[in-house]
Amino acid sequence: MAAVAPHTPPSRDVLEDADDFTDVTDFARLKDSPDDNDKDTLVEKQHEQFVPKRNIGAWLLASMIFFWTVGGPFGIEAAVQSGGPFYSMVALLCVGLFSNVPIALMSAELSLMMPLNGGQALWPLPAMGHFVYFLNFGNLFLSQVASVAIQVFMFDEYLGFSYAIHGYSALSTPALLACQFAIRAFLVVVCFFVNVKGSKLMSRFNAAILPYVFVPFFVMLGIALHRGDVSPITWAQTISSQLSRSNFADFVATMIWTWTGYDTIGSLAGEVKGGRRTYLLGMFITFPFSILNYVVPVFTGFAIERDSANWSVCCLTKIAYSVSTLCYVLMATSAALCYIGQYGSAVNSLARIVWSMAGQPPETRLLPHFLSYSTRTELGTVRPLAALAATSLAVLLASFAGYSLLVQLWLLSRVLNLGCEFAALIVLRHTAPDTPRPFCIPGGYGVLALLTLPQAVILTTIIVTAGNAALVTGLLFQPVLIVVYLLIWGRPGRAGSHTSAPPEDLAATQTLVVP
Repeated sequence: MAAVAPHTPPSRDVLEDADDFTDVTDFARLKDSPDDNDKDTLVEKQHEQFVPKRNIGAWLLASMIFFWTVGGPFGIEAAVQSGGPFYSMVALLCVGLFSNVPIALMSAELSLMMPLNGGQALWPLPAMGHFVYFLNFGNLFLSQVASVAIQVFMFDEYLGFSYAIHGYSALSTPALLACQFAIRAFLVVVCFFVNVKGSKLMSRFNAAILPYVFVPFFVMLGIALHRGDVSPITWAQTISSQLSRSNFADFVATMIWTWTGYDTIGSLAGEVKGGRRTYLLGMFITFPFSILNYVVPVFTGFAIERDSANWSVCCLTKIAYSVSTLCYVLMATSAALCYIGQYGSAVNSLARIVWSMAGQPPETRLLPHFLSYSTRTELGTVRPLAALAATSLAVLLASFAGYSLLVQLWLLSRVLNLGCEFAALIVLRHTAPDTPRPFCIPGGYGVLALLTLPQAVILTTIIVTAGNAALVTGLLFQPVLIVVYLLIWGRPGRAGSHTSAPPEDLAATQTLVVP
């Protein structure tokens, strides 16, 4: 265990002025070194290697967060089918208040404390050592692959509705699979080349298409009103529910999947400029838009299709088609653009996590070093080419696993990942109390434990209600991770293999100590 000698911590300005960090070890060294020459050497090292420039402001960050966490109104139909519009909207508000607000606060504190690309994968390392660090990354990677694979699956489903319209459903199974693969591969390849141009281009694309997202809903409602196809919605219709134990897991997982991911901001922490103000403004400005993003389309669609039992995946395009061909074209285009933006942002984040884990020093590296191969844009933004190609291929293949398995597996691994992140937040409050924090969640350990409680409730719910395939896959993945850890890091002489938790003298140093 390498510990940094105690000393007076540097001012907050020092950390905010040091724009880029290569890894957690360099972060601790810069944070704790009293030698200005050491800081200068480290900054020079960063700019010579593969650390990106900070060029993402609050509004670009907000547009990226929107597509990370929501990405448009598509995907919620399966939840409406199970719970009806009223219970779906109540669940949405609960997810925002009890799950997303704690995650956003946790992410802001840790991202500003450790402004490193790949942040949410790195946070547990200085807090709890290599073992939890490895388990966290494994569950983070599994949840991210499952989540992004769902977006690829949904993109195909929305565009694939044209199969039924044009009679393609009569295609043989190999031909249908070929069509599905072609549609999904198109999304993956397009977003690969967009992301190769840099994060800023992807965020600008998202900001440009955002105003168009809701156009089909207003056009559809206007045409339906003109024809007299819309009548007042009754209370009894909104609370109609098909919820049962068999579909409750899908309902819960879908509601959380449709609006989650605020900790993903950590994957780009090394490229965000402006410090505390940028993070908080970029995150919380998305909350009201995210709620409206679902409320308006759900009740617009429900005004035309009142039977929630008919709501299913890609139901919104079916409703639009029942109104007019124009509405269908607009809706299908909107869905395609939304999933291009959502998938493009999500795979960019996932690739940067992989790139960061592969580019760490040998003692903290979790993936083969060749995955860290990258180039730069003219603005200095990193292009994680190898990681982007590898994650794109993995996601494309995973998208054929099916929606129910993917969404439940995502939620199970996601909650385990969040548990590690919240644990890191609490442990670092104890072991590194004097480390400068540009943003600190008000309150003591009781408040932090209260913020963690919703994740424990969600984990219990999904374990009780999840399908056997998702539960077995998710739970068996944990001992597999442990075996891999023991094989790789458990060998005698492996750097960092001797610890899975901070030593007793961590608190005495009052600094961030890296195993």
